Formats: sequence, C-alpha cells, structure tokens
Amino acid sequence: MPRPRASGGAPIPADQRSGCILLIDDEEVILDVMYTLLHDDEGYAVVRARSGREALAARIPEPPALILIDASLRGEDPRAIVEALRQRPGWEAAALVVCSGVPDIYEITRALRANASLPKPFELEELLALVRHYVQPLL
Repeated sequence: MPRPRASGGAPIPADQRSGCILLIDDEEVILDVMYTLLHDDEGYAVVRARSGREALAARIPEPPALILIDASLRGEDPRAIVEALRQRPGWEAAALVVCSGVPDIYEITRALRANASLPKPFELEELLALVRHYVQPLL
C-alpha cells in the first residue's frame, strides 16, 4: 500500500514546468543516487548541493522548477534555507518537496508550505513519479 503524501495542490501546468531540479541533501550516497536517476537516466537538468549554504551559493542560471530538500540537514534550519531561496526573483514559483527520514516530516512539510513530502527510505519509482508530477525532462 502506498504511503500517504502531503500535498499542496495540483501539479504545475506543463507549459510552466521546464527548468532544473535543485537537490539539497547532506547524505552523499542519496544525493548521488538521485542525481544519477534524474540526470543521467531521465535527462533532467539537476544541480546538487550538500548543504543549504552550498545551495544558496550555487550559480543557477534560472529559477528551478523543483527544489527537493532534506529536512534534517546537519546544523542547518530548513525553514531558513527555504525562506532565503524563495526570496530570489522567480524562485517563489518553484515546487518544493521535503525528503527526510525524520518522524515529523509531514509537520515540517506543512510548516515549509511544501508541495509534497517524500519519506526516507523511498523507492526510486516514488521519487521519479513525484518529480514527473512537477517537472518535464529537458531531453
């Protein structure tokens, strides 16, 4: 039986879904697996960040279509990171997905006004279905 997902509404219309995906996770293995699946296998434009600070410093030419953030980044407040990212011009329209193994993931998802959550551990097909819901591949 599929696990429930927190949702903030309907998917973004197809004509507004192109763009990159910003992955923010401090677990190198998870970051690499997500990058390989989404970029190498599926053709999405993906930017990786191992911390909120790295995400904020990343040079991304256009606002991302999707931000996927781990809610339990070591020593960082996901609320502050998301707030700083959303203050950038055009970034407020990016879909936000919270990905974490913390027990209160759904409360964090609501607090961040995220579109959805992806509890860890997750199946790669769950990740892919969620990404496809918000972003069109560039290939």
